[in-house]
Amino acid sequence: MSGTSAVMDLGSAAAAPLMPMSEPMELTHDVFLHHMTAMKTHYKSANSHSGTGPTHAYALPVHLMFPTGDALSHTAEGLAAAPAPGKAKVDAAVLASKRGTTTFAQHQTNAVNTATKKLQSTHNTSDFAAAMNAQRQKAKEESDKQIDATFNNLIEIGTQHPDQQQNILSLTQKIGAFFTNMLVQVGRFFTEIYNKIVGWIRSAADWVKGAAKEVGDWLGKTGKAIENFFGGLF
Repeated sequence: MSGTSAVMDLGSAAAAPLMPMSEPMELTHDVFLHHMTAMKTHYKSANSHSGTGPTHAYALPVHLMFPTGDALSHTAEGLAAAPAPGKAKVDAAVLASKRGTTTFAQHQTNAVNTATKKLQSTHNTSDFAAAMNAQRQKAKEESDKQIDATFNNLIEIGTQHPDQQQNILSLTQKIGAFFTNMLVQVGRFFTEIYNKIVGWIRSAADWVKGAAKEVGDWLGKTGKAIENFFGGLF
């Protein structure tokens, strides 16, 4: 290659031939099951490697991200739109997932309260740290069960009501992303409460009162986030 830079004549360059765009893959039952299974695996892998698992949403194909109108309602001639068959079951499954998520959050604060109560008598911060690490693993196991319950329930509904499959894919993409991000927040909560308690103890502050406030504040904030997220799905 010579020292003189080659210059491309853009004006005389032949235009690349336009390639036909492939049609989006039809949403068959097999395609539905493929994405539901892949999504479940994706979201359960979150926090599997010391908190470095994926927290981003599963890459669902764009044409499957938005439910069709037929999945939400159907209109018979001369009649007002009525809820589509299976929609009530999907809504019930989403509400069940909301309840499970709220219970999950409560379990984490219960664990912190139990550990802080023990710390009051033992004054052993190393044991408290070990309890938080153990609860982090329990939280991961509980989150996997929650994901399995939600996805398996919706897979069954989608199998019974194929018209709901696109709606279900859209919902589970959002629910899975929300829940795995929440799991990351739980891990941060455990780390922060430990660091704050140790700091309060060293400074002779009322760490028991401080810890109780931190736990209450976290649960209140998390409860609002759960309410707002699931409320936005309807």
